[in-house]
Amino acid sequence: MRTLLRFFVFLCVVGGFAMAQQAAPAHFYWSEKKAHELDYNKETLEKNTTLTAEEKSALVTAVTAILQPVMHQEFQDTYDKLPSSAEQARLIHWQVMHTRIFPVDLDGDGVREVIAQPQDYKSGLCGATGNCSFWIFKKSGTAYKLLFDSGQGNGWEMFTIETTRTNGYFDIVLAAHVSASEKFLGLHQVINGKYQQVHCYWVDWINHDHDNQPLKNPNIFSLPCK
Repeated sequence: MRTLLRFFVFLCVVGGFAMAQQAAPAHFYWSEKKAHELDYNKETLEKNTTLTAEEKSALVTAVTAILQPVMHQEFQDTYDKLPSSAEQARLIHWQVMHTRIFPVDLDGDGVREVIAQPQDYKSGLCGATGNCSFWIFKKSGTAYKLLFDSGQGNGWEMFTIETTRTNGYFDIVLAAHVSASEKFLGLHQVINGKYQQVHCYWVDWINHDHDNQPLKNPNIFSLPCK
């Protein structure tokens, strides 16, 4: 419940931003057709066949470190009767193994980073509309460290890896579902060794000047990032 409230507050905040829209700069382009939403069934840590056993084990450790404290809090908040310790461990392990992942080399060094998102709302890190926390892991020795963590309550639905680079890493645009005709975008670039949100945009597929008719190509507006 606490996590869902955070997502509701997020939508209210970005909805308020829409009141101060400015046209996005001409050089910025975004297409939903080119964005990637991680598959809930095929792109899971459990089903991945491209990572080595050692890499999968290291990623399990990294994801568990994030999910475990959040899910323990969710158990406290949502269950009238707490599950047993064994059942809690089973539920956490299931969420870890069903974390959605996308290995990709973002800095051209030949070693793939791992883009990842939780499986569903039971992780405590997803909202009802499909927006989930977003992570990027970078291999460091035999372990994985976070290159980006959107944080609890800051959910995203899909991502686009841009052709532009900042400090050696491809820029990434994250998109959050707001409504059937609206999305919130965040352009992320690597600054001081971490991905950071540097520009924000509002995407609207409705023509509000002509009887709210749907647009083939959406309007994209610049917004202040909060």
